[in-house]
Formats: sequence, structure tokens, C-alpha cells
Amino acid sequence: MTRIKRWLAGAASAALLLSLVAPATAQADDAVKAPTNHAGPCVGDTGVTMVIDYQKLGGQPEVRCFTGDPADGIEALEGAGFSMDGVDRWGKAFVCRINGRPTADEIIPIKEDPTYKEKCIDTPPANGYWSYWHSDDQGKSWDYSNLGISSYEPEQGEWEGWSFSMNATASTNPEPRTELALAPYRNIAPSFTKQPVSVTVATGATAVFTVAASGKPAPGFTWQKDVNGTWTTIPGATAATLALPNVGKDVDGLKVRAVATNEAGTSTSKVAALTVTPVAAPTVTPTSTPTATVTATATPTTTATATATATATATATATATATVTATAKPSTSVTPTYPGTVYNTPGYHKVNGREWFTSCEKYSQTNRCRTSIKATEVTQKNGKFVATTDYVFNNLTYLPSKKALWAGNPLGHDANWTSAEGRQWKTECNTPVTGNGCRSYIWAKVIENVAKPGQPIRYAWVNKWEFNNIVQYS
Repeated sequence: MTRIKRWLAGAASAALLLSLVAPATAQADDAVKAPTNHAGPCVGDTGVTMVIDYQKLGGQPEVRCFTGDPADGIEALEGAGFSMDGVDRWGKAFVCRINGRPTADEIIPIKEDPTYKEKCIDTPPANGYWSYWHSDDQGKSWDYSNLGISSYEPEQGEWEGWSFSMNATASTNPEPRTELALAPYRNIAPSFTKQPVSVTVATGATAVFTVAASGKPAPGFTWQKDVNGTWTTIPGATAATLALPNVGKDVDGLKVRAVATNEAGTSTSKVAALTVTPVAAPTVTPTSTPTATVTATATPTTTATATATATATATATATATATVTATAKPSTSVTPTYPGTVYNTPGYHKVNGREWFTSCEKYSQTNRCRTSIKATEVTQKNGKFVATTDYVFNNLTYLPSKKALWAGNPLGHDANWTSAEGRQWKTECNTPVTGNGCRSYIWAKVIENVAKPGQPIRYAWVNKWEFNNIVQYS
């Protein structure tokens, strides 16, 4: 389709246009009921897409679809859901207003009259009128119509355009601005507005990576990790935040990245790295003079939350007495939450002849305590089980905080999940065992003494759920 310049200019040309469109006036004056229509362009080769561009009148161009088969331009315009007013003299053979624009009180500063207001009595002036356009390539190019609105019959799949022309010539009449009209309906590929940042955390802590991305529609996220040079999807990691709880030296150096996806495309974030630092061995020497005494009010058992229960890799459970005595000040200290236990009281403790050490630190909006017990740790070296005695990890305790703070962390609500390194976890909350809070367990392969009572010690590898941490609600 080649562009056909406007045939008419000025008052003399207007008379010629009237002669072309007048025979259809009576039919065009009949009311046209709008069939099905919707916002945005039509899909495929059915219906007629209508683009309205207010140009210098001001306002965002609009696009709507008339899904029927219009008999003329009037039916196409009104059928798409736009209102149209003609002129008193010729009816709808001449378009005076579309969607009420220009209003009767709106000043249109045309060259002949800078204060001109359109009253829709006679044909609009050549320097201020709605120009009529057609496109057969979805608005990529437009052709000026050589027929009036009541004489032109749009084809299925065609695009119609109305663009307000002010003080323009036949060669400078503004085409409908298709891209501007379609902007609200265009999908936009994702773009990261917040990149993940490399983090350094201590062994046993939770590593958190967070991203944000824009796009239309809103993008979804997946996380990947680098496995020997190959980026591999992390199962279950489909949120903007990736939380890796209880990290160990096995994930030190882990590299992760996020992938944002929507209907318009995919975007990959920058790479972030995880550094896991070891927890320093206790350096405080116990003294014979205790510096703090905390008395538990409940009788300790192996499951009660107010007891001190130590489970070492290859040792039996130690049952605490009702009194916990701190014999030294820790290097890092926070005020314990009472009733005090070895799990939330910083320092060295001696319970039933067992030696414990707890250190507490600020963690996000709460405090976290790490408890170690001096116990026999069994490892396997060169096919043999080797037992050594030292302080070994017992558990982490997150001191009382608001439940809402844990909404996005699997350690703070009932959950079963798989971590980035493929470890299975489960969390249970608000049970007789956990009290007002949660306990998390990890499925682990550990070495235990599997000998029956009275038999010599016999170590073996076993798979079991291992208690790992406590989250206490305030």
C-alpha cells in the first residue's frame, strides 16, 4: 500500500470531499451498536484494530480491537469502543470529535484563529481536524485515506488510524504513533535492578543472596550454582531471595547466579560467591571462680527445651542437672534470655561432668548462640575409625524474636526442603518438643556406636535426622 496524500486542502477541497461522501450520510447517521471489542490490538488476521492519536490535543494514544466485520469506518470506530460525533450539517460523514476531543470549550490554536473552538456545526477547518489512516502491516507504516469514514470498508486484519492534525500540510500530517499506542501492551524482557552480592558467613550460619528485576509481565526467578564449570539449577530456589542455611566448609567458594524469565525473554544476573569462615576454637581459660550462675527451673530431659542435651557424633547423650554454672566470660557476649540454659548463656559451662562452650552474637534482628561440647569425635581415616576428643558443634539457638521475621526463612516455619548442596532438611514448629518456636533437623550420614549393651564399641556409618538448630519466638 503506498501513501495517498490528502486530496483536499482548504475550503475549496472540502466541497469536493462532501460530494464523495454525501450519498452515504443517511446510512451513517443510523446508530451502530458496538459488538465485541477489547483494549489492545486484535490478534492475527481477524477483526479491525483502531489507533487513536490525540497528537497536539494532548493525551496518551489509545488502541482497541473491534472483533467484528465492519461495513464502514464508522462501525469500525464505534465498534472498537470509541465514541464519535459528526457535524450538524453533514452528520457522521465528517468526524468532529473522537472520545469527546476536542471538547467544545477546548482552544485549538489554528493559524487562522489562535482562539478557535470546535462547535461541530460545519466541516472542521483544514488546520484542525481528525485525519484518517489505514495500515496493512500492523501500524508499521500508514497510508492517508482517500475515502471518507462512511465510504471506506476496512478489511479483516487491517489497522485503522485517526490522528489529530493541527497546522499541518498534506505532506506533514502526523501519522498515528503506533509504538506509543502499543507501549502499554508490549511485553518487556527482564532486567536486573538489584544484583546478588558476594557474602562471607561463619560456619553454621545462613547465607542469603537477594536480587530484583523489572519486566512486563513481572518475571519469575530461578537460581543456579556453578558445578565444575556447568551452571546447574538449584532445586526449589524460585524466589528473589536464596537462603542457604547452616552452611559448611563443603560450600565454601560456591558461586551462584539468578535467572529472571518472563514471556518477553530471559536475563541472567551477575555471579556472586559464598565464603564460609571456620568458627574459632574456644580461647577462654576456665577459672575456678564462677562469674555467673544461671538456675534452670525445669527438670532436664533429653527433649525438653529448658535442658542442656549434648549429642556428639559418637557419644551417648549427656543429661544435665538443674543448675548450669558459667565459669568464664565469653569473648562475644549478649544478654541471655531466661530461663538460662547452656544454649543461650555465653561462656564455659560444666553440666554433669561435661564441658560446654556457648558464644552469642548479633544476627540480623535477633541474637544467635552457637554451642559446642567437649566430646569424642569419630572420623574415618584410611579405612579406620579414629576417635579424638575436642570441642565439637552441638547446635545453634536463635534467641526469641518476632515470628514475622522468619516468614521467608525455612528455619522459622514448618517446612521440608533441599539446600543448595543437595542436603535434606525439615523444620517443625509449635510442638510439645519445640515449644513456642521451631527446631530444624538435617538428614545426615554419621558415625555411631552400634554395639549392643555389654558389647565392645563398634562404629558404623548410619543415616539419620540430626538436630541442628532452634528458633525461639518472642
